[in-house]
Amino acid sequence: KPSMTAIVSKLDQKGYIEVIPSEADRRQKIIKITDAGRAARENGIAATAPLFETLLAEFPAQELVAIRPILEKLRIYLDNRRNPVDGF
Repeated sequence: KPSMTAIVSKLDQKGYIEVIPSEADRRQKIIKITDAGRAARENGIAATAPLFETLLAEFPAQELVAIRPILEKLRIYLDNRRNPVDGF
Protein backbone atom coordinates (compact mmCIF):
# COMPACT_ATOMS: atom_id res chain seq x y z
CA LYS A 1 0.00 0.00 0.00
CA PRO A 2 1.58 3.31 -1.03
CA SER A 3 2.40 5.87 1.62
CA MET A 4 0.72 9.26 1.70
CA THR A 5 4.07 10.81 0.76
CA ALA A 6 4.27 8.62 -2.37
CA ILE A 7 0.70 9.48 -3.37
CA VAL A 8 1.27 13.21 -2.86
CA SER A 9 4.54 13.01 -4.79
CA LYS A 10 2.84 11.23 -7.72
CA LEU A 11 -0.01 13.77 -7.83
CA ASP A 12 2.52 16.62 -7.69
CA GLN A 13 4.58 15.10 -10.54
CA LYS A 14 1.43 14.86 -12.65
CA GLY A 15 0.65 18.51 -11.93
CA TYR A 16 -2.63 17.75 -10.15
CA ILE A 17 -1.58 19.40 -6.88
CA GLU A 18 0.84 22.00 -5.64
CA VAL A 19 2.83 21.30 -2.49
CA ILE A 20 3.54 24.43 -0.46
CA PRO A 21 5.79 24.41 2.61
CA SER A 22 4.07 25.64 5.77
CA GLU A 23 5.48 28.90 7.11
CA ALA A 24 4.45 27.92 10.65
CA ASP A 25 6.00 24.44 10.75
CA ARG A 26 8.61 23.19 8.28
CA ARG A 27 7.44 19.60 8.84
CA GLN A 28 4.02 20.44 7.46
CA LYS A 29 3.00 20.89 3.83
CA ILE A 30 -0.03 22.62 2.38
CA ILE A 31 -1.57 20.71 -0.51
CA LYS A 32 -3.46 22.77 -3.06
CA ILE A 33 -5.34 21.33 -6.03
CA THR A 34 -4.36 22.81 -9.39
CA ASP A 35 -6.54 23.58 -12.38
CA ALA A 36 -5.21 20.38 -13.96
CA GLY A 37 -6.20 18.46 -10.83
CA ARG A 38 -9.71 19.92 -10.95
CA ALA A 39 -9.98 19.03 -14.62
CA ALA A 40 -8.80 15.45 -13.96
CA ARG A 41 -11.38 15.13 -11.18
CA GLU A 42 -14.16 16.42 -13.43
CA ASN A 43 -13.06 14.10 -16.25
CA GLY A 44 -13.10 11.15 -13.86
CA ILE A 45 -16.59 12.00 -12.67
CA ALA A 46 -17.82 12.48 -16.23
CA ALA A 47 -16.28 9.18 -17.31
CA THR A 48 -17.86 7.18 -14.48
CA ALA A 49 -21.26 8.89 -14.34
CA PRO A 50 -22.76 6.76 -17.15
CA LEU A 51 -21.67 3.59 -15.34
CA PHE A 52 -23.38 4.68 -12.14
CA GLU A 53 -26.51 5.63 -14.05
CA THR A 54 -26.56 2.19 -15.66
CA LEU A 55 -26.04 0.47 -12.31
CA LEU A 56 -28.86 2.43 -10.73
CA ALA A 57 -31.15 1.64 -13.65
CA GLU A 58 -30.31 -2.07 -13.82
CA PHE A 59 -30.09 -3.04 -10.15
CA PRO A 60 -32.54 -2.38 -7.34
CA ALA A 61 -31.13 -0.27 -4.51
CA GLN A 62 -31.35 -3.22 -2.11
CA GLU A 63 -29.04 -5.29 -4.32
CA LEU A 64 -26.50 -2.48 -4.57
CA VAL A 65 -26.54 -2.09 -0.78
CA ALA A 66 -26.19 -5.86 -0.33
CA ILE A 67 -23.14 -6.16 -2.60
CA ARG A 68 -21.28 -3.20 -1.09
CA PRO A 69 -19.49 -5.24 1.65
CA ILE A 70 -18.25 -7.69 -0.99
CA LEU A 71 -16.99 -4.87 -3.18
CA GLU A 72 -15.22 -3.34 -0.19
CA LYS A 73 -13.43 -6.66 0.45
CA LEU A 74 -12.45 -6.77 -3.22
CA ARG A 75 -11.11 -3.18 -3.04
CA ILE A 76 -8.99 -4.08 -0.01
CA TYR A 77 -7.72 -7.22 -1.75
CA LEU A 78 -6.72 -5.25 -4.85
CA ASP A 79 -5.20 -2.39 -2.81
CA ASN A 80 -2.97 -4.90 -1.04
CA ARG A 81 -1.65 -6.12 -4.39
CA ARG A 82 -0.79 -2.78 -5.96
CA ASN A 83 2.49 -2.19 -7.72
CA PRO A 84 4.95 -1.62 -4.83
CA VAL A 85 7.11 0.73 -6.90
CA ASP A 86 4.60 3.52 -7.51
CA GLY A 87 1.44 2.27 -5.80
CA PHE A 88 -0.65 2.17 -8.95
